[in-house]
Amino acid sequence: MTRIMILLVSILIAGVSFFAVAIFFGVVIGHRYEEMGLIVGIIVGILFGVISFFRIYKFWIIDDSKKADLYARAEEECDRGEMDKDLWSQALVKAKGNEHFRKVEYIKLRVKQLKKQARETG
Repeated sequence: MTRIMILLVSILIAGVSFFAVAIFFGVVIGHRYEEMGLIVGIIVGILFGVISFFRIYKFWIIDDSKKADLYARAEEECDRGEMDKDLWSQALVKAKGNEHFRKVEYIKLRVKQLKKQARETG
């Protein structure tokens, strides 16, 4: 995905989150306090939307320089023979038994794994 697509999807999801929370609080609290429910709903919805936006955006975005580093790291691991055994087996399946493409598939899988680890650690 391009960064603009990621940004738009993040904004859309955050917007939906905002409206869902605003409506929920508007109905629940508004039932008792009318105007206050909508105000609280909008404030909480904005906070929830902003938090959702940053969490989603962070989930998809990793710098291009970091991506290049991840590919280099995966290739170096492969060249040293320090492959993750599970991923190495998956790579063979993805390469449909073709040993020539196995390394390529391994690097793709390893980079995906490293990206996931990077997102989880922050």
